[in-house]
Amino acid sequence: MSEIVKKSNVGYKRLIVPVLAALLGILLLWLGSVAAKEKTDESEKSVQNDPSSMSAEEFAAMTEEKIVAICSEVAGVGEVRAVVTLGGGYRAVYASDSQNSGTSYRSETVLKGSGSSEQAILVGYETPKITGIGIVCTGGDDPTIRQRIVSLVSAAFDISSHKIYVVGSAETE
Repeated sequence: MSEIVKKSNVGYKRLIVPVLAALLGILLLWLGSVAAKEKTDESEKSVQNDPSSMSAEEFAAMTEEKIVAICSEVAGVGEVRAVVTLGGGYRAVYASDSQNSGTSYRSETVLKGSGSSEQAILVGYETPKITGIGIVCTGGDDPTIRQRIVSLVSAAFDISSHKIYVVGSAETE
C-alpha cells in the first residue's frame, strides 16, 4: 500500500508545475486585458472630454485674447479690442476607412462592437470654425499697419484675409 501512496505523490509532483504555469499564464492574460481595457477607457474619456472642457463661447473669448496679445506687439499699434464670430461649435470626428479604386471613392465610418452595441470610433473634436474677426485698434487707420495686422491674424488663425476687418479706434481725450 505504501507503494501506491508513493506513486500517487510522484504523479502530483509532476502535475504541480504545469498547473501552476497554466494558472500563472491565465493570471497574466487577465491582468493584460484589464490594463488594456483601462488604457482604452482612459483614452476614450480624454477624447470625449475635450469639448466639455471649453464651450464655444470660451473658445471665442480665448481666441480674442490671443488676437489682442499678438496685435498689441505690432509696431504702431496701441490699444486693441477684438471680436471673433464662430460658425457653429465643436464637431466630432470619427475614424473612417476609405477606398479609392480608380473611378470610384468610398468612405465608411469605422465601428466597434457588434449588433446593437456597435459604436463609431471617436477620434477627437474639431474646434469651432472662425467665420469672422473684427479688430479695433489705435493705429488701425494706417493702411500699412492694417495690412500687417490682417496678414498676421490670417496666418496665425488660418482664416482668409477677407474675413478680417481692421479699423482705427476713436481717439478719446
